[in-house]
Amino acid sequence: MDQHNLKRLRLAVLTSGLLALLFGVALIISPPLYSFLHLSQNFTDTGRAISIFTILAGLVIIRIAVRFGDRTLNSWRALVVLIVIVTSVFVYNGFIFFYPTLVVIAFNVILLALLVMARRDFKYPSAPLLSPESIGALITIVFTVSYGVGGVLLLGSQFSPHITNIINALYFTGETVTTLGFGDILPVTAISRLFTISLVILGIASFFGAMVILVTPLIERRIGGIVNVMKRRQIQGLKDYTLVCGYSETLMKYLTKLKENGELVVIMEEDKILSERLIDSGFIVIDERPDSEEALLEFNFSVAKQVIIGSRDDGQNILVAAALHQVTGQEILHGKVIVLIQNSSNVGRFSIFNYRLIDVSSVLGDYLLSLSR
Repeated sequence: MDQHNLKRLRLAVLTSGLLALLFGVALIISPPLYSFLHLSQNFTDTGRAISIFTILAGLVIIRIAVRFGDRTLNSWRALVVLIVIVTSVFVYNGFIFFYPTLVVIAFNVILLALLVMARRDFKYPSAPLLSPESIGALITIVFTVSYGVGGVLLLGSQFSPHITNIINALYFTGETVTTLGFGDILPVTAISRLFTISLVILGIASFFGAMVILVTPLIERRIGGIVNVMKRRQIQGLKDYTLVCGYSETLMKYLTKLKENGELVVIMEEDKILSERLIDSGFIVIDERPDSEEALLEFNFSVAKQVIIGSRDDGQNILVAAALHQVTGQEILHGKVIVLIQNSSNVGRFSIFNYRLIDVSSVLGDYLLSLSR
């Protein structure tokens, strides 16, 4: 699948997630939202639980769409399972409550067919969708909201006006944990006031911290994306540069010499800590996976001096070599690509690319033999 079709598929997945999210919200607030008589029946507790699941599923689908460029096997599996389940919910509620959702059902069925056709493109090693910190933050948020809503519903008669439904309970919980306090709903008994104080403390102590953990990576990703776009535009106007796809300390001395001689060195590296260290050393660093075809397409290899594939992991190196082979012609890269191979037994795997190969272990072995003579 080419990059253009991949972007279209990503947009379709994002649309599916947004529709699931909106549909779940619509189901929760359905009685005041639907004005038609045959749509005005109240939902049972089971229906509301399904609605909450649909909202959470929509958020996960959107999250996967944000990281769609990674094309991991786990993300493909999660998408298929979630979309199948959400579509089943659409089918059930569509025929019983809300007929326009049948259009969304057809959209999801087409999307599932496209995902099945694109199965082979999701081949990269799987990575967790959420970091441990993000999972902990989500658990904290769910606990805080559950504590607030459950307590408010339990003590509903001790507020003025009384709180008798989940919408008002969510509203009061939201304005309390965010310390907005509009004053339209007031605790009027000692127990309800103590509960409200505990909810405020819980919101300040944990809720905001959890939100910061969730939001900060997204902001950093957006800022990093803007910086990368600016760097790419600069790179497209440069000539005779050395591109390093997969950095290792073995290359440091050589790259430093190139930089000292006034040559331009560009390094693709997704490790944040290593990227910062390389930037401090004066190199241009692109915060992308070295085997990202989308990132490699930004480079003009016809004016590049050389391309070095130099990770310490031969498996990573062969992914980079395959991606590079996919995005550009061999006549452009002829004689420019150098691959550092850590394990001699892997040399044969790189022969199909016709790149220049350096067997690091053999070079080291020959050097040590020369010293012993």
